[in-house]
Amino acid sequence: MRKRVDYCSLIIVVLTVVPLVAGELDHDRVLRQAERLVKHSGNPVLDVGAAGQWDDKGCGCFSIVDVGGRLHLYYMGAGTNNSWRIGLATSGNGINWQRSKSNPVLPQGPTGSWDSNAVTMPYVLNDGGRLSMIYSGSGNGGGFGLATSADGVDWKRHGTAPVMRGIGGSMDPCIRKFDDRYVMWYVGRQGKSFRVFQATSADGVAWTKNPQPVLPLGKKGDYDETSHAGPVVLKVGERYYMFHLGGSSRGWKIGVAHSADGVRWTKSAANSILDAGDKGAWDSGSTLGLDVLWMNDRFHVWYAASRIEVSDKSEQDQAIRIGYATSRGPEDVAVPAESPVPKAPSVAGSVNSVGVEAADPLLAKAPLSADAVAEIREVWSARIGQPIETTNSIGLKLSLVPPGDFTMGRTEEQFDELLDVIRRDETMKKNEGGMIAWSMLMMPARQIRITKPFYMGATEVTVGQFRQFVEDSGYKTEAEQGLNHGKPYKGGRAMSTWQKPMAWRRPPLKQKDDEPVLHLCWDDCVEFCKWLSKKEGREYRLPTEAEWEYGCRAGTTTPWHFGSYADVEKVAHEYAWWSDGAQAKHELPRAVGQGKPNAFGLYDMHGNVWEYVGDWWHRLSYKEMPLNDPTGPAQQSEKNDQRRIIRGSSFDWGRWGGDSAYRMRITQRSTQHPHMGFRVAMVIGGASGVVPAVDPDAERRSTLRDPGFDSPEVNAALTESAKTEDFPKELTVQLDDKVSIEFVLIPAGSFLMGSTQGPDDERPLHRTVISKPFYMAKYEITEPQWEAVMGPHPRLVDWRKTPNEMVGPKKAMRGISWQECQQFLAAARKKDSDTAYALPTEAQWEYACRAGSQTEFSFGNDETLLNEYALFAGNKEWPGADGQFRYHDTGTRKPNQWGLYDMHGGVWEWCSDWYDKDFYFDSPLADPTGAMNGRFRVLRGGSWFRYGQYARSGYRRFFHPSGDGDGVTAWILDFGFRPVINLK
Repeated sequence: MRKRVDYCSLIIVVLTVVPLVAGELDHDRVLRQAERLVKHSGNPVLDVGAAGQWDDKGCGCFSIVDVGGRLHLYYMGAGTNNSWRIGLATSGNGINWQRSKSNPVLPQGPTGSWDSNAVTMPYVLNDGGRLSMIYSGSGNGGGFGLATSADGVDWKRHGTAPVMRGIGGSMDPCIRKFDDRYVMWYVGRQGKSFRVFQATSADGVAWTKNPQPVLPLGKKGDYDETSHAGPVVLKVGERYYMFHLGGSSRGWKIGVAHSADGVRWTKSAANSILDAGDKGAWDSGSTLGLDVLWMNDRFHVWYAASRIEVSDKSEQDQAIRIGYATSRGPEDVAVPAESPVPKAPSVAGSVNSVGVEAADPLLAKAPLSADAVAEIREVWSARIGQPIETTNSIGLKLSLVPPGDFTMGRTEEQFDELLDVIRRDETMKKNEGGMIAWSMLMMPARQIRITKPFYMGATEVTVGQFRQFVEDSGYKTEAEQGLNHGKPYKGGRAMSTWQKPMAWRRPPLKQKDDEPVLHLCWDDCVEFCKWLSKKEGREYRLPTEAEWEYGCRAGTTTPWHFGSYADVEKVAHEYAWWSDGAQAKHELPRAVGQGKPNAFGLYDMHGNVWEYVGDWWHRLSYKEMPLNDPTGPAQQSEKNDQRRIIRGSSFDWGRWGGDSAYRMRITQRSTQHPHMGFRVAMVIGGASGVVPAVDPDAERRSTLRDPGFDSPEVNAALTESAKTEDFPKELTVQLDDKVSIEFVLIPAGSFLMGSTQGPDDERPLHRTVISKPFYMAKYEITEPQWEAVMGPHPRLVDWRKTPNEMVGPKKAMRGISWQECQQFLAAARKKDSDTAYALPTEAQWEYACRAGSQTEFSFGNDETLLNEYALFAGNKEWPGADGQFRYHDTGTRKPNQWGLYDMHGGVWEWCSDWYDKDFYFDSPLADPTGAMNGRFRVLRGGSWFRYGQYARSGYRRFFHPSGDGDGVTAWILDFGFRPVINLK
């Protein structure tokens, strides 16, 4: 076996000077040109050196620069028994190249130096007549080096050390100058992937790195599913184009993306844009580098490639060569030998146009290594003139948290991973339903940006620090005052659910001053922050829930900041203090700061004590969370018990309450729980942050998809089967001799599905055709209807043991999962095989709910009228509030225009569809049935327990198909359904 260089790790993408084209251009035409590259018939235009020459093994990783009207191509080459060095070839037309007699023009560095083994991947910038070369070196440390030249042949190294070492490696540099600022793109390793990073400099020597990749990877199966190499960014007219390399298991290929602002990029649907050569051709393998110019109304592309490795070809025959392609056919771009290349004028562009502002100031975009986080914190510390860590006047240590992007909540992939863990553990499997219900509290996961730096308490507030507040102000905690059903302390003993002496004051617990203060209510924490703010003249507050999770994750994307499920038993004890695993059970918290901190310098984010945050609790708040600096819902949950959120688990809990996404709710004046404490956030006055995030799909979400209600497309969908003359307007189906279901005929037609007033998943507004009439149950399925098909339900049997108003002939059946709905429908079809019972599709449900309306509710936009049509939070009777259990009857409010009752409120109604928040982007015009697959099913209509905003016609909810209700709040069993009959 002969050795071969791994060229996939030696890719250079060169950004050349490109013209700024004045005036308006046809973007679609320009993009089509980029997507339709044609190779030059005389390829390769630069072959390997002759046998025995210094570059007879290959000539890849190149840079092209205009020097006095002639193109200079700097490339890395290697020959027999020689390491990689940098050579020069020149051309007047970009096709016919002559090698310099001075090659190689940049050899390796002296023995023992940082670049003594090899010099590779050059990028050369013509900086006002001075040529500057950034190159990658390997030797004693490696990194990026700088050399300069007056003539392009004789090069002088800058110093004896690299000017920068990249993140995860130092490969593929390319730089560009904007006015007085330099921008470098380069390739480093992140995990198992090569990613494109960015750095900026005022002088081209001292660089500030942005440790986040600048282009997202593709999905599984895409040309760029595993890696990227550096982009070539061109501004043509008022539009930006990014040529880049994408890597997958099938090799490396060229892709293109476009952007209106140089920040938010849309990849071409045509990617990849340059096919590999035919079998046996010199470029039948991967594309390994490129450079692009826009001249004479077309793209000119030079690319490096190699042959697919085959055993009967020589090493030289399989070496890297350089080819040429254009966005027009070879006959259109043929250039007479040595005819001058049209000179590319300088670019007049702004730094922001290529996204540099996103990197300056730096944005901490997860996932990040601990080293990358440290670099970002150092940059922000210098920017705001504040230390990375500081200690305030009461001895509270604070740690700097920089702005950044992270995924808040539990992702669907993490949900799957958790289910797998649960189902492999016999003990946990018994509580699978509860674990699923709690996971739903943390979903959907949202991409969130924290736009400003802030300080967070490195530890939880201690007994000693809280004592200073109490002694200075005379404050008594709510538990000490006996508020909210608590009892005043007697002899220093705190009354709690567990009857443990958890008072924050010493006797008889004798807590030490460095232990976290316990048995607090939310207002106690807020009052402490007010006192501290006044004392120090700086704003202290509780962190928001988003800030808390961002701080806890500290650049990680794993369930815990120290790792995933497999890591808990191995390393959790180094960071967390909880009653779990090898730690057994703890009766008390430990002194703060005893374990290891996370990358933000924060201790005990997992375990020790539950920590209050500032937000109100509402289980549906994640769906409506803004992208930037969310502060939680504007109002408390429907239960009106002043519930706040606590995070992080505690000494008497364990891992399942302590992951980064886990959220718990507690009444803010609960004096019966001894394990609650807090940590503070401190606002940095006057500190500027980063630009707010923008939804990349905002334009698509705001674009109406409507061919018109009377358009040919809609009329074509409404075929003869849309007629209703042969069907009665109402239908009654007898289930047994006493119980029946009443159905209403819903006519075929079209409507605008969705809403512009709700969360993102309700947009874009789009025309939807229901091509056939169908029947829908007039009421939600009731308890007697359920039992007529399914037999006695254990829950109803239990409720009937004592007199109450939870059961009755018109009570809606509730606490029903999607899977149970399917069992009911299957049993009903078995009884009556001629009737096509089904759950409605999401489109059928919304169409029937709207009943010809296009307003937020079927009766209009005035929510104050909802009381007449719906059973919802505005008129509910809370079960058990007066000692009596009760539940509503169906059909007690007005029906909609098509005679359907309780379409707003009542119980959440299951639909047949898988939930996909982005399904509306591509939903078919006629009879959509939802996504092809998924993890969760759709519910519609709101419930008797929820606010009116959730009862809107367009509101979409999702839940796991095995879930039967909110489950984490007593008596909220509000999942039900109404069936449809689809006509054959």
